[in-house]
Amino acid sequence: MMEREKIMRKILERMGEVLVARKSELIELIKGDVNPEDPRDVVDNITRMLTQNGLITPLYACETTFAITQKGMKEVSR
Repeated sequence: MMEREKIMRKILERMGEVLVARKSELIELIKGDVNPEDPRDVVDNITRMLTQNGLITPLYACETTFAITQKGMKEVSR
């Protein structure tokens, strides 16, 4: 099982590549790295932390979607 910080970095790096991602895409991204029963909870917790830190911002359409912020792009490039 991957540490949460590594999963957070993986999600942030992916967001830096695609700029906008649906929650379901992020769940698929980490599915093999976490307990099979809780990838949705992990994504919820990590996206909440990334949002609170100003690194991504939620967008609402048919499905919850996230966009990386300028601050998030700077973090990815570090």
